[in-house]
Amino acid sequence: MQPSARELWNCEYQRRGIPSSYRGDPSTVLKWALHNWPFLTGRPTPLTALDSGCGTGRNARHLADCGAAVVGLDISDAAIGECVRRGTGGRQHPAYLLCDVTKGLPLRAERFDLVCDIFVYKHIVDSDLRAMYRGEIARVLAANGRLLLSLAEERDEYYAGCPDAPGSSAGDADSNRVVLDPAAAVQSVLFSKDSLVAEMSDVFVLEMCWDREQLGIMHGRQYVRRTMATIWRARQ
Repeated sequence: MQPSARELWNCEYQRRGIPSSYRGDPSTVLKWALHNWPFLTGRPTPLTALDSGCGTGRNARHLADCGAAVVGLDISDAAIGECVRRGTGGRQHPAYLLCDVTKGLPLRAERFDLVCDIFVYKHIVDSDLRAMYRGEIARVLAANGRLLLSLAEERDEYYAGCPDAPGSSAGDADSNRVVLDPAAAVQSVLFSKDSLVAEMSDVFVLEMCWDREQLGIMHGRQYVRRTMATIWRARQ
């Protein structure tokens, strides 16, 4: 019997091979998005935020430090337990919920100024589930809200070197490559900028993109990490 996604991520949060499993400082891409927030929205900071796939809460706490009312969702009860153990974010206490985002977002419509998805979307390998999830994000975004989506791109040295996931259509030129992280045993979809824009365009319009290349650690070894940070608004 194959382990569930929750079991795999609980194991990863114990192993701590992926940097987001152990880092306590907020993501650089979140700081970038908050820096650009006034230029995109005309407002100083988001007042409400959803951290989808919050992990141990580092970004949720930073958003709370900035004054936002924050909800963090994660599939891993080990991660949620760590969020609670680490405590508040400052001005307000983020609310943390155990949730599998591929089954929908248990939140009311038009609630959040900002939705953060940092290295979560790429792990939803079923395209129909990704389409549902995109629709759910658009549903919970407030008017003039934004989505911050960050993921590894197809040339990322670590993920590009991973084996193709069993049963994936790796040979199909029209498909994004799906790989299996052999250390964490979780799958990832590898996007190019063009393929990501094409997929997201049914619901969202791209406003900003930051192509990043830097050295980073994965599972104890150093790689050239190539990632995309993107900011989107929902189509009217």
